[in-house]
Amino acid sequence: MGISVRKGYLREETDSLRSIARIVRERGFSPLFLNHSFHPGNPETDDREFVARLAEEEGMASTDSLSASLDAYRSLDAVIAMRLHAGVLSFVNGIPFFLLSYSKKTDAFAERVGSPWILAASEFDETAFSEAFDRFITEYGESRVPFFALKEKYGRIREETRNSFDDTFYGLESAEK
Repeated sequence: MGISVRKGYLREETDSLRSIARIVRERGFSPLFLNHSFHPGNPETDDREFVARLAEEEGMASTDSLSASLDAYRSLDAVIAMRLHAGVLSFVNGIPFFLLSYSKKTDAFAERVGSPWILAASEFDETAFSEAFDRFITEYGESRVPFFALKEKYGRIREETRNSFDDTFYGLESAEK
């Protein structure tokens, strides 16, 4: 189970992350911190530095590069995503995801793809998370394919994205001539 977090948005951050990791383990998953932002020397924006101590204390794995994070998606059963990157990567890879939203952009993404699994990070509560996570893994277990009707939504959004890229690149090619 991948866990992607962003510093500064969870109340009682370290305790909340410990709770999330404990709940994930209690449900039979092995937590893996997925780091997406690497800014050495800046623990405010470097995911790896942010979770390093917690991962070490809790004996949890943590990706050490962006390529390691991207590779990890191939083997994940599900993701708890605070970072929009993790939600998008989960979605395009057909991986069930649970969002801990910290901004309007993650809320908008969840709405766009029809994901009901979202809690506000700023109002994190261990009991509420535990109950919602239990419903998430129950639904995930009962409906692995398709989950949230991902195949249909993914196909439509992928086509829209492809058309947008095609329009952009066609326009660039025309401008170069």
